[in-house]
Amino acid sequence: MIHFRIIRPLVVLGLIVGLAGSALALDLSHATYFGGTRGDGGYTFPIVVAPDGDVYIAFRTDSSDIPLAGVPAQEAYAGRGDLVIARFNADLSELKASTYLGGTSEEGSWSSIDMALNGDALVVAFPSSSTNLPVTDGAFQSSRKGGFDLGVARLSLDLSTIQACTCLGGSEDEAFVSVAIAPTGDVVVAGSTLSRNFPRTDAYPAGLSGGRTHGDLFVSVLDAGLTTLKASRLLSGSGDDIAEALCIRADGEIVLAGWTRSTDLAAYDGSPDYRGGPYDGFVICLDPDLAISQMAYVGGSDWDFVYSMAVTPTQIAIAGHTASLDLPTSAGALSGSYAGTSGANEGDDVFVAVLDDSLNVVSSTYLGGEGWENATALASVPSGWAVAGQTNSSDFLGTAFTPEGDNQYATEGFLALLDAQLTDASVQQVGGDGIDCPASLALGTGGDLFLLMGTTSTDLSVTDGAWQAANAGGTLRMEAMVWSGDVWIGRFEP
Repeated sequence: MIHFRIIRPLVVLGLIVGLAGSALALDLSHATYFGGTRGDGGYTFPIVVAPDGDVYIAFRTDSSDIPLAGVPAQEAYAGRGDLVIARFNADLSELKASTYLGGTSEEGSWSSIDMALNGDALVVAFPSSSTNLPVTDGAFQSSRKGGFDLGVARLSLDLSTIQACTCLGGSEDEAFVSVAIAPTGDVVVAGSTLSRNFPRTDAYPAGLSGGRTHGDLFVSVLDAGLTTLKASRLLSGSGDDIAEALCIRADGEIVLAGWTRSTDLAAYDGSPDYRGGPYDGFVICLDPDLAISQMAYVGGSDWDFVYSMAVTPTQIAIAGHTASLDLPTSAGALSGSYAGTSGANEGDDVFVAVLDDSLNVVSSTYLGGEGWENATALASVPSGWAVAGQTNSSDFLGTAFTPEGDNQYATEGFLALLDAQLTDASVQQVGGDGIDCPASLALGTGGDLFLLMGTTSTDLSVTDGAWQAANAGGTLRMEAMVWSGDVWIGRFEP
């Protein structure tokens, strides 16, 4: 069963179909814009919730007039694109702290920014082409080596101090970064590299393999102070390999998810078979010392991309987009068949799959309409799974969506709440008069859900007391397409 509602201009409208009494219903309780006048956001950028309920966000900006609060670690815009990190209270009415972070060139770029919070450690990772990042004394790598290296920085929770900062990379480009903090306090970073001399530790000396367009997959472990590379390896196949998501379980197990062209990705004893098509999704589990414990391909006979992941003590959920008509779906799945009509890159559907601890798919479903969809955010919630992304379908999940904007892909946002078995869902259209691109989700301290989105819409819902009531303007272009203008944060409650 699919329940549907629309969240549209300035207020939450009353169009609700089939939601009465549903355990999957979510209501927008607080919302605000945030940004400057030149363009803010990106494609994927993070939101995390602190134990006290405060909300941290990070994003790419071209704006030199971002609102600053508290005592910023970096007070001024420095280059052709900086990061912004901001801290809000839980009802999004107070900007408690904010800062720029960057050098005189470009931070963020097209590929992702990521952030992790654990105790008193707030760590952000991002691509950077700057030669003058605020690297700290004793950093593992004191300067950029290639076109785009990664920057990894640890900040104080009040965003007043850069406690540690290092570069990480080789002589070519690194991108598609994810970061997590291990139970030991170590910082784990994953992404893609085109550098044959990407830093590796002695236990894993193998060089670059076949990824010459997007690169090869890497995973690295730095100490909490970002001074020592404790472990680092490439997980190379004969094609391009991209890690889009990274999670660490309580026992220290590292879980990576993404997409690959390699039929021989991370070859090890027990390697599974490639599922088919030009790209497959994958999940790889590693021990804390980066030894592979298990791996699975996920996909059908066309292309399949995994963009987001959530883990529980016993399950791993992944989501992305697919053009495969034969993606295996589970009995009773919400949508057992592909809905797109225009072919790969034009009519892709979202897919969601849940794997057990042995990486067997236990439930899976399509989510889509006649147009193009992608799932950029996924979270574990008490009732099951929350997934957010973009669509340009007018019939997403068989409901009456009204896409707006002129981007080929990211015209309208959606937020879907699925039960644990992927058989029931509520879906909300989250968008306005422009392009709306959900970027990330985070579970709050009381079961509420936060959605972070890049948008050019000027009429999104905001609530009384919102810190910023209106879109400040600007557009952010990546790959010749507009993806956002300001960021928008929404808090949804059961």
